[in-house]
Amino acid sequence: MRKISIVVVLAVLAVFGWGWYSPYYTLTKLRDAARAGNADYVNAHIDYPAVRDSLQASMTAVATRKLGGAEAVQHNPFARFGAAIAGAVSRPLTEALVTPDGMRELLQQTEHRSGDEQAENKSAEPADGEAAPPPNEEKPLRNIGAGYRNWHEFRVGADSRIGPLALVFQRQGLFEWKLTAVEVSGN
Repeated sequence: MRKISIVVVLAVLAVFGWGWYSPYYTLTKLRDAARAGNADYVNAHIDYPAVRDSLQASMTAVATRKLGGAEAVQHNPFARFGAAIAGAVSRPLTEALVTPDGMRELLQQTEHRSGDEQAENKSAEPADGEAAPPPNEEKPLRNIGAGYRNWHEFRVGADSRIGPLALVFQRQGLFEWKLTAVEVSGN
């Protein structure tokens, strides 16, 4: 009886452990699939309509904030005009960015590294025969970090050229995850 109890406890711990690790695994598999050009795998793990809606809402919020906030947009005709232009531009821009090719390009950049690994890579010299990277070349995503918002939502955050950026994954079942939102905070 004692052996059965130990096996059951270990099985439950394994299921919870895999449940906790599963978004990291999904992120790694998505990045690898994007690099390998496996469009079917990438597309199966992205909810394109939800990502488009979230990105458009995020871009509209950034534009409103840069125009002085919701109050300024209500009372200032120039801010209202600017908000109207931002709204008109954000939908076609979002449609152009949130495509299978655009998402594969973004996912290829999502390699999470600890601070120690980043320091080692900066000080490492290129091997013989390898070309050194250009000194002014800037990676599109920097300071990438990942973690749970809650049990059903996982967030990958990074600094990008346009400001803080987050990829939000939602749990689909116990072990599956799907990218459902891209959030841009602006500078």
